Amino acid sequence: MAKKWTLLNMILIMAVLSGFAQNTPYYHLRGYMPATWVNPAIPLEKTINISIASVNVGLNTDGVAIQDLTSKNSEGNRYIDLKKIENFKRGKYDIYVDNDIRTIDAALKLGSFAIMAGHGFRSSANIGYNTDLIQLLAYGNAPFIGKTLDIGPSVDVLAYNELYLGLQKQFGALTLGGKAKLLYGTSALYTESSTMQFTTLDEYYQLQFNNEYLIRSSSLFKYQALDDVTVDYSGFTFDNFFYNNRGFAFDLGAHYQATDQLSLSASLLDVGSITWDFSPRKYESKGSFTFEGVDIINFIEDSTLSVKDTLLDLIDVTSSTEAFKTQLNRRLLIGGSYVMDTWSFEALYQMHRRYGKDWHQLSLAAYKRISFLDLGLLYTIHKNDFSSVGLYGGIKLKPLQLYVAADNIIRVFSYERAKNARVTAGLTIRF
Repeated sequence: MAKKWTLLNMILIMAVLSGFAQNTPYYHLRGYMPATWVNPAIPLEKTINISIASVNVGLNTDGVAIQDLTSKNSEGNRYIDLKKIENFKRGKYDIYVDNDIRTIDAALKLGSFAIMAGHGFRSSANIGYNTDLIQLLAYGNAPFIGKTLDIGPSVDVLAYNELYLGLQKQFGALTLGGKAKLLYGTSALYTESSTMQFTTLDEYYQLQFNNEYLIRSSSLFKYQALDDVTVDYSGFTFDNFFYNNRGFAFDLGAHYQATDQLSLSASLLDVGSITWDFSPRKYESKGSFTFEGVDIINFIEDSTLSVKDTLLDLIDVTSSTEAFKTQLNRRLLIGGSYVMDTWSFEALYQMHRRYGKDWHQLSLAAYKRISFLDLGLLYTIHKNDFSSVGLYGGIKLKPLQLYVAADNIIRVFSYERAKNARVTAGLTIRF
């Protein structure tokens, strides 16, 4: 029972903290270095451009929020409501976390050319879960006799250092840009296949597993047995800079200044992969496994006999060493902006390919410049969430600009309905 609620609480907490990849603040910083992170072709305006210590952290879910899992008792305290779990729409949902730390980025503009270079430490993780698994943990297998449940979770983690060299060139109103990136992976966990079907047979209530489950790891996940799994977080550092786990990626972009007020842009980012050759492990469970039960006479006579151990021994997991390759979470962005005196209005569409699944979002924003202040209101639409409103604040004191943005601020006062949150901040210099 304790393990049941521990897992449900974990899912609950992750749902509270969830957020979505929000690039609108960077897109607004046209002419500054951060804008080239969402499109390497957005023109830089000054000769020397530097960005220092930018952080972009967010979480997101397309599944349940706290209110979907809980109710309040007469004392106002929340508890997990089994009746609500019973009404979950059957399917697979995801919880996504990403963290992008830019240490330093710089560019030199010479006429119609600009040369760019920089370093970042980037990491992301995704937990995919089936509602079948939550219901099995909540109710046990009694309500599902004779039914087959899909209970296999998927867990994916990617962390790497990125060094890039880029170039942009202006051709009148059109600017083209690109970046070549060297990647050095620090940690990875990759669920290549997550099929785990669980059936309680209606004849003698045998438990049957049909598995095609394969997970790969480098430096992060260590498996000894089903009840002996450890996770090593030491790889989430700036280490492993120039050796092992090498990869390559590129960014491409185009920007068109249609009029003095209107500009359009499109970019394709993070197209590439990493080959993991440092301590690469492959764990696989494949086949059908049936638990017939325990002989009651043997169970009474042998005090060391454990149903748990019998189940764990039943499911065969093989381990081997094998290098593997993972694709980056590439992005397609299409945007436009209209500048009018002290106002600017922007729209940005993003398709994010994350661990084999496409995520879409549309962001709309309005900004107002008041003396040295830059204030903005952001609105983002994405799957299962149409109420994400954010704020942007910037301080311009030449040659410095400090900026910070927060997404989904409304849910600060109704966190139980939150499905996304994000914070972006940084300092950029140009002269």
